[in-house]
Amino acid sequence: MTLDPFTLPLTGTRLIEAGAGTGKTHAITSLYLRLLLEQGLDLDRILVVTFTNAATGELRDRIRLRMGGLLDHLEGRDPKDAGDYAPFAARLADRDQAIRRLRDSLVRLDEAAIFTIHGFCQRVLSENALESGTLFESEFVAGNRALEQQVVEDFWRVQAATLSPPLAAWLRERWDGPADLLRTLTDLLSRPEGRLCLDDIEGERGITTRAQQAFQALRDTWKQQGPEALELLLTAEGLSKDKSKGYTQERVSNAQAALDHWFDGGLFLSLPEGFELFTSGKLASSAIRKKTPPEHPLFDQCQQFSDLTESAGRQLLARFLQQARDWCLQQIEARKERRRELTFDDLLRRLDQALAGDGGPALAARLRERHPAALIDEFQDTDILQYRIFQRIFATKEDNTALFLIGDPKQAIYSFRGADVFTYIRARRDAPGGHRYTLTRNWRSTERLVAGINRIFGRHPLPFLFEDIPYEPLTAAGQADKMPLTIDGQTDAPLRIWFLPRADSDKPIAKNQAEPLIANACAGEIARLIALGEQGRALIGRRPLGPGDIALLVRDRFEAGKLGQALRRLAIGSVFQSRDNVFDTEEARELALLLHALASPNDGRALRAAAATSLLGASAREIQSLLESADTWEEWHEVFDRSHRRWRDQGFMAMFMPLLHERGIAGRLLQGELGERRLTNLLHLAELLQNASRQEDSPERLTRWFANQRHRDGQGATEEQTLVLESDQRLVRIVTIHKSKGLEYPIVFIPFLYQGKAFHAEPPLPCHDRETGELLFDLGSKAFDDHKTLAEEERLAEETRLAYVALTRAQHRCYLPWGHIKGVQEGALGRLLHPQGMGNDETLLAELNTLAGGDDTIGVETLNYNYGDTLLNTPYEVHLVKCHRNSLRFKGHIDRNWRITSYSGLIAGSLHPAMGAPSAERLAETGETDTAATDSFPAGIQPGLFLHSLLERIDFPQARGDGLRQEVERQLDLYGLDRIWAGAAERLVANLLDSPLDPDGTLRLRDLTPARRRAEMAFHYPLAGVSPEALDRLLQGLGNYAPEGGRLQFNPARGLMIGFIDLVFEHQGRYYLADYKSNRLDGYGPANLHAAMAAHRYDLQYLIYTVALHRYLGQRLRGYDYERHFGGVYYLFPRGMSPQGGKGAGIFFDRPGFALVEGLDGLFGGNG
Repeated sequence: MTLDPFTLPLTGTRLIEAGAGTGKTHAITSLYLRLLLEQGLDLDRILVVTFTNAATGELRDRIRLRMGGLLDHLEGRDPKDAGDYAPFAARLADRDQAIRRLRDSLVRLDEAAIFTIHGFCQRVLSENALESGTLFESEFVAGNRALEQQVVEDFWRVQAATLSPPLAAWLRERWDGPADLLRTLTDLLSRPEGRLCLDDIEGERGITTRAQQAFQALRDTWKQQGPEALELLLTAEGLSKDKSKGYTQERVSNAQAALDHWFDGGLFLSLPEGFELFTSGKLASSAIRKKTPPEHPLFDQCQQFSDLTESAGRQLLARFLQQARDWCLQQIEARKERRRELTFDDLLRRLDQALAGDGGPALAARLRERHPAALIDEFQDTDILQYRIFQRIFATKEDNTALFLIGDPKQAIYSFRGADVFTYIRARRDAPGGHRYTLTRNWRSTERLVAGINRIFGRHPLPFLFEDIPYEPLTAAGQADKMPLTIDGQTDAPLRIWFLPRADSDKPIAKNQAEPLIANACAGEIARLIALGEQGRALIGRRPLGPGDIALLVRDRFEAGKLGQALRRLAIGSVFQSRDNVFDTEEARELALLLHALASPNDGRALRAAAATSLLGASAREIQSLLESADTWEEWHEVFDRSHRRWRDQGFMAMFMPLLHERGIAGRLLQGELGERRLTNLLHLAELLQNASRQEDSPERLTRWFANQRHRDGQGATEEQTLVLESDQRLVRIVTIHKSKGLEYPIVFIPFLYQGKAFHAEPPLPCHDRETGELLFDLGSKAFDDHKTLAEEERLAEETRLAYVALTRAQHRCYLPWGHIKGVQEGALGRLLHPQGMGNDETLLAELNTLAGGDDTIGVETLNYNYGDTLLNTPYEVHLVKCHRNSLRFKGHIDRNWRITSYSGLIAGSLHPAMGAPSAERLAETGETDTAATDSFPAGIQPGLFLHSLLERIDFPQARGDGLRQEVERQLDLYGLDRIWAGAAERLVANLLDSPLDPDGTLRLRDLTPARRRAEMAFHYPLAGVSPEALDRLLQGLGNYAPEGGRLQFNPARGLMIGFIDLVFEHQGRYYLADYKSNRLDGYGPANLHAAMAAHRYDLQYLIYTVALHRYLGQRLRGYDYERHFGGVYYLFPRGMSPQGGKGAGIFFDRPGFALVEGLDGLFGGNG
C-alpha cells in the first residue's frame, strides 16, 4: 500500500519500500518529527541507523532543517514549503508544547541517537560489556585484511612444508602463492556465516594413491606403446592441422617431450602441457568431418587418467578450501583475542551473540526501553546478521515499540561489500501484508522521463527476476517540470537511445570499436550542449545549461579514463567521483616505491625505483648516473637517508611534507594530465599514513602496513579510503554508478551500460537458497551446476538493479548508447529492451521504436560511426568551441638557470680524462705504493656507504671491542655486505681513527669527543650566479687548483648550492672539515692522492665545503677570523692510513688561502 507518513501507525514493524527519487529521506524525517511530537519521545530515545558516517551527518542536517521549518510554521513565520508542515500542525494536540519541544530539540540535536550500524553496536557493547562478553580496553580496527594476509601466509607455509611433492605441485599450479590464495578465500573469510556445500570426500591418501597407481600404469604403457601411438598421430590424415589447436608435427613433438619429462618427474596430479593431444576425447573433437580419428589403447588410457585427475582435483580443492577456511578463521579469532582487537564486523557478531545468549531477552528489553522506536535507513544494504539484531530487539508483540525498515531492494547494489538483498526479501516475507508500504511518487525527474523509465522496467513481468522485488510504476510529482530543459525553446524526448548498427550483420560489434565511438559521441554531444548553454539557447528553467549540469555514469575508473580522455581532446574539464579505493591508484603504487626506499635508504635498487617514479621525476640519464657515479649516488642517498632519519625521529608527516616541498613533487604532479586528481590522491594517502603511524610507529612497520592496504584484494574501500574529490568547479562529472546512488543530475550519459560483469563459475561459488535466503558457498558439490544457475541469476539480478540506479539519476535527460555489442549478453538491458532475445539490427530497431511509442518520451537515434565528428562540426559549435578552448598565453620568462645544484651537479660534465693528467696507474709504475693498498675490504658504492654510515654512528673514543663489532655487523647487514668483512672493516676504522693527522702527531680522530665534532653537516646557501669560465679563472688565478683535472663544464647556474660535509671538528681552537674517501688506489702517497683529487675534481668539492663552513662560522662564532679560526681540509683515504706506517699516507690536507675563499664567496654571492 502507498505510504502516508502522517497516518502510518507508529507501532510494530513496518517495511517501507522507497523507489528512486520518491523522497525517502523526507519520509524518514516526517516519521521522526511525529515520534518526537506525537509520541513525546526524547531525541536520544529515537534510534536512527544508517550505513555511513556521511549519511548520519546528512540525516542529522535534514532533521534539523525540518525541525526549523516546522517551528517557523508553528510560530507564524511560514517557510517556502509551508504546505509541507500543515499536516503536522493539524495533528498536534498542544501547539505550545510542540513549540517548546522543537526549540529544545534544536538546541540539543547533537544528543540525537543517529548512528551507523557499527556505531550503534559499539555503544551497546561498551555499555553492556559484562553481558556481551566484550573485552575491556579492546582496540577497534577497520578490518581484518592485514591479519588475514598473515594467517593465509602461515597456512601456505604449513601446507608447502608438509605436502608430498605431487600435492605441493598441484597447490602451486592452482595458486601462484599466498596472495593468490587469499583472493580465493576472501569471501569465505569475510562471510563466515555462509554454509559450505561439498560432498563426502575421500581421504587425501586415498585420492593420491589411486592417482599414483593410474600414473604408474600409464607410464608403463607410454614406455611400451608410446612410439607406436605417436606415429599414429603424426601420420593420421583425418586430424585438424590447425597451428594453434591441431595436430601439427611441432605441437605433437613438444607434447611428447613434455610427457617424457613429466613421467620422469612423477608429479602425477598436474598434467603437462599438450597432454590432451593424446586423449581420445580431444582426438574425436579434432577429427576432420567424415573422417575417423586414430584409435589406440594409450589414447583411451590417457582419457581415463585425465578424467581421474579432474575428479581428484575437484575433491582436493574442496577439501583444501574447507581446511583453509576453518584453520584461518580459527587463527584470526585467536590472534585478535590475544591482541585485544575488534573489527567492526566483530561488533555485530558480539551483539548478535549477546542477544542470542541467556541474558539476551533482558538486554533486548533494556534496549527497547531506551529506544522505543527505530528507523533503519538503506535497509536494502543490510545483511542477515544486522537484520537478526534488529529483529531480536524490536520484533515484539508489545504495542509501545516501533521498527521502520526503509529502503529500496531495486537499488541493492553493494553485494561486494556484504550487502544481501535476500535479507531484504526475508524481511519482506516476515512483514504482514498490511505492514508493507511503498513510496512511488517521483520528485526528481520530469513526467516524460518517469514515463520512459516505467516503459523499460514495466514491460517485463519480473524485471528484477525475483517475485519479492516487483516493479511498482512511478508517478511524477512534476517538480522537475517547473524548470524544464529547453533547447531553442523546445523540449525534446528526455530518454534518448543511441543505436549502434553493425557493419557485419552476423557478428556483434567489437568492444574496442564501440567504446571509442561512444566516448567520442558523448564528448561531442556534451560539447554541443555546453556551447548551446553559452549561447543562451540551452536552458534549465531560465538559467543557461553549464558543464556542472552533466554527469557521465560509469562502472569503474577504466571506463572513466576513456571518457576523460575524449573530453580532454575537446578541452572540456571533468572531475571523476567514485567509491574506488585510493590504495588502488597509480599514486599509491608509486608512493609504495618511495616509502620502501625511504624505509631502506641503503637499498640501491629501491632508491632507483623510487627515483624513477613520476613523484621524483628522475630522467633516464639520472637513473643511469645513479648506477655509474658514486657522487650522484651519494647525493641522492643523502636525501633519502636524511628523510629516513627525520621519519624515524620525528614521525611520518614531519618527513613527508618537507620532502614534498624540497623535491618539487606537488608542482611536478600539477603539471601533468589529471594533476589535481593525482595530487589530491597523494595527500589523501599521506593523511591515511599519518593516521596509521599512531600504531605503526617505525618506517618499516608503516611501509609494511601500506603494502598490506594495497594488496587487500576483494575488499572495498572503507569510508576514509574512498577517493576524495579534487574540486567541483563547474566541471562535467564522471561518476561511478555506485557513487551516484542517492544523487541526481540534470543530464546523464550512461555510455557503457550495455556491458555486463563477466561470470566465472568456480569454487568457492557463492549463491543463496531461494527458500531460506541462506548464503551458500559451493566447493564443488554434486549440486554445483544447480548452484551455478542460481549464482548466474543473482549476478543478472544485480546487473538489473545497477541499471535501475543508473537510469533513475537524471532529472531532465538521459542518454543511453545501445546495440549488439560484444558482452551485451552479460548485461541486464538486453532482457529488458528485447525480451525475445537479440535479433538482427532491423528487429532490434523495430523493438526500440515500439518501446518509444511514437511520442516524445523515448527518442531512438542511429549513431553513425562519425557521429562524434559530425557533432563537432556544426557551424555554430565550431565557433563556440574555439572560443571555449582559448587559453591565456604565457608571456613571462622562465629562468632555466635557476636550480638546486651541488658539487656533483657542477662536475657532472667535467669528469673526462684530461691531456697530461697523471694517473694512479702511471704513478704506481714509479714504485710509489704501500702495503695498505692491498687491503681486501671490497670497493664500490655499497661499501662506501657502509663506511660513511658507520663513521656517522660510532663514538670515536669508545669505538673498540664488542661494541664496535656489534655496530659493524649491524651496518654490514643493513648494506647487504657479508659479515666476513667485519674484521677488515674494524681495521679500516682503527686506521682512520688512530692515524695522526698533523705532523706533530697531536691530532687524531680518536680523540674527538661528540661535543667537538659534527657528522654529516648539511648546508645550503644562495648561489647568485656562476659560470664555469669564471670559476676556472678564479681557481687557477688565486689557487692554481687542478689544471690537470680539466676545465669545468656546466650550464651557468644560480639558485641554491647544497651538500653534506662528512665531518666538521674543532682542534685547539681551529675548525676543520674532513671527507672520507673509500676509493681503492694503487698507492696512497702524495702523488697518488693528488692524482685522485684532480681526477675527481675533489678540489672543487672541498672549496664549496670551505665556503659553507666559512659562512657558518662567520654567523655563529663571535669575532670570527678566517686566518685564526679555520684550520683546513682533510681528505682521508682509510685504506691507505696506518698508525704504524709512514706519516701522511692516505691523508690529503690543504688550507685554501683566504683570498681564494673570499673570492669564491663573492663569486657565489654575485660579487665576483
